[in-house]
Amino acid sequence: MKFLPIALRLLLSYVVVAMLPVTVLATLYLTSFENLLRETVLASMTMIGEKKSDQIDQYLVERMNDAQLLSNSNTLRNSMSRPDKAVADKLRDADWIRQLQDNYNDMLLIDVDGNVVFSLRQHDVVGSRLLNGPLSQTSLAKGFRLAMLTGDTQLSHFLPYPPDANRPSAFVVAPLRDNGLVIGALALQRDMKVVLQVATDPVGLGQSGETVLAQRQGDEVLFITPLKQRGGEALAQRIAFNDVSPGMGEALAGNHARGIMKDYAGIDVVASWHYL
Repeated sequence: MKFLPIALRLLLSYVVVAMLPVTVLATLYLTSFENLLRETVLASMTMIGEKKSDQIDQYLVERMNDAQLLSNSNTLRNSMSRPDKAVADKLRDADWIRQLQDNYNDMLLIDVDGNVVFSLRQHDVVGSRLLNGPLSQTSLAKGFRLAMLTGDTQLSHFLPYPPDANRPSAFVVAPLRDNGLVIGALALQRDMKVVLQVATDPVGLGQSGETVLAQRQGDEVLFITPLKQRGGEALAQRIAFNDVSPGMGEALAGNHARGIMKDYAGIDVVASWHYL
């Protein structure tokens, strides 16, 4: 440098000094752009997650409202007190029952001892015992026990239901009362079709994104939806609760938030999680 003319040395010094602010400015710009992009994507994921969870929540609440409304039917109360064939045939011929068949896979009546006394479609289920029989571990039996314990309408988990070819089903179970006394329960069977349609809709998620639904069962988590990174069908994957992704763990604990995390396959993802 000492052999360079003074004018050239001044010019190089100016260039070096002048470029430092540009470098700092570019770094700040890139950092700001990265933060903006991250927040934009997180906001988009939050909006999609909230929309899907609201749709599913509304659908499930509507099913519970259906059961509560039907549980007030005098026709059902009378059917519980006289569950003979004539009453059952009359019940099946009712107009509102026919309309019910368009929305549900089955409607069942269960006495206080857990015996199925009426089934709209799965007639061979009639006579089954839910408390200690072959169906005691089904979603129907679990929903019935919880409804009898709490005295309120309950929504069971989605589980394979043997009487219906092991189709994954959830049951909305509402206690039936006569003058305030619980005399049995009404159960409405619903499959996963609508829930899966909402959950697996790829709009806004592109080719690589997915929505995952899961429910906790003791120390395990059962995934309701198929897992894109693992293949398989609905209700085919179980993971220990301690091994699920942080977002899924928070959602199953009743929380909702968003962030960047590793998913069930160990892949870094932008995610939004919600409790149903």
